[in-house]
Amino acid sequence: MSGEPLFAAMFDCSRNAVMKLETVKTFAHILKSFGYNALLLYTEDTYEIEGEPYFGYMRGRYTKEELKELDHYCSDLGIELIPCIQTLAHLNQLFRWPTYNDIHESKDILLPEEEKTYALIEKMFQTCRECFHSKRIHIGMDEADVGRGKYLDKHGYHPRKEIIAKHLQKVLAIADKYDYKPMMWSDMFFGNVFISELSPKQKEMVPPNVDMVYWDYYSQDENHYLKQIRNHQKVPNKMIFAGGLWSWLGFAPANQYALNRLKIASKACLKEGIHDIIMTLWKDNGGECSFFATLPSLFAAKRFFEGEYDVSKIREEFNELTKEKWQDFFLLDKLNSFNFHHYLEPSNVAKWSTYEDPLFHMFYDHVDLSEEKEWKILARKLKNAAKRSSNYSYIYLEGAALANFLSVKYGLAKKLYDAYQRREKENLKALLPAFDKANKFLKSFYEAFRNLWYKENKTSGFEIQDARLGGLSYRLMDIKRIIQDYIDGKIDRIDELEDKKPLDINGKEKVDPEEDCGFYTYATNMSVNAY
Repeated sequence: MSGEPLFAAMFDCSRNAVMKLETVKTFAHILKSFGYNALLLYTEDTYEIEGEPYFGYMRGRYTKEELKELDHYCSDLGIELIPCIQTLAHLNQLFRWPTYNDIHESKDILLPEEEKTYALIEKMFQTCRECFHSKRIHIGMDEADVGRGKYLDKHGYHPRKEIIAKHLQKVLAIADKYDYKPMMWSDMFFGNVFISELSPKQKEMVPPNVDMVYWDYYSQDENHYLKQIRNHQKVPNKMIFAGGLWSWLGFAPANQYALNRLKIASKACLKEGIHDIIMTLWKDNGGECSFFATLPSLFAAKRFFEGEYDVSKIREEFNELTKEKWQDFFLLDKLNSFNFHHYLEPSNVAKWSTYEDPLFHMFYDHVDLSEEKEWKILARKLKNAAKRSSNYSYIYLEGAALANFLSVKYGLAKKLYDAYQRREKENLKALLPAFDKANKFLKSFYEAFRNLWYKENKTSGFEIQDARLGGLSYRLMDIKRIIQDYIDGKIDRIDELEDKKPLDINGKEKVDPEEDCGFYTYATNMSVNAY
């Protein structure tokens, strides 16, 4: 922990995908070459704790020896490896085990003011102190709707900020015992997307001995960032800014969207003298996207926060340093770009169009059939990018395989619905071969995706992808049978297709084609039934 400003990247290793040690080591080298000085390893329950056999059980957790190995490796490179743990919320995987019922507040939240809770948290700190040299630790404490579950039953109603402040004091006492200087997400006190002005009483609740990490991945208004930063500066805590590299929408990144936001955020930080920075890479909802797909964002972020905004210059530096092609990475963006020609909003078209059930037509209004041909074009471009790449051809080939699959699957639900509504059995019959073709391309995508996963991550977690993609394959086969039965007169209707098309999924009569349709989780995409 030197006196120089922190410039770090945080890697999520908790949402199914737990990076292999070699992958972490590779990123340590990349960060060093990009000018970063720290790597934050985000682990919810994916690390070993003695005496807690269900903590990270069968989740690909890091052993103590693995963490020690990574710590030494990073240290030798001049990269500070900082543990990131959760001491309040985001522990949903832990609570699947009944052994933790006594300390389960609600949802994914630990029960504050419970002796067993702090005993577990102390074990977390003890493990980290055994494995990491850094005196810094990130203790989480974000997005916790605490006080509404078991805490309410035991203690009655208390304002959320008061509960968190009291819990935080106890966590900080444990951190101090293990000689840690903690940082935490600031949103429970300050908000992030919506500006929250602290009252004098609330300011007093914020302990001075913890750094506040203001995370904001969305705003394109510099004044928004300035207001939030200045609000943080009204307390004596050091403020750290955290931006997002948008690795969490699905199978593909959103580099351009990240750059647009980070450029604005960096200008605000530089104006206010904020030089401690973290770039976050999350793996929400399964861990589908390779972190390597965000390399341009990772590189540009450092240059933006140094005050360099000439993207053409940044691009040349990136190409020279990495021996990769900056623009090729932006082809990966197009897999998740709602409109192939614009990057105004992040979207998840590759995810929802992969998993959308062809009988449910949930995303009917978000499909532009005139763009179907773009998927084949994109597949060819990604295959060419694979030939040009020195290190990441497997990522481009996975993207190409996905684009090929979507060249058939994208729009299938819309075509099926329209043909059925018009009772055009011949057109329905003409759609039948698409299901076999889609399954053929799906198999190719599965193999490419599997190759990417096992190259970068531990094996644990891919069973989720097996279940999702395997289920999709069988569902496509079943829908083909249902359509055939209807054509042959074995059934006189297809119930799902009898339902009239509702409003847009966002409840709007008019659809904005560049709007993020918002459904980026597998469960909300694949069915309207309970999952």
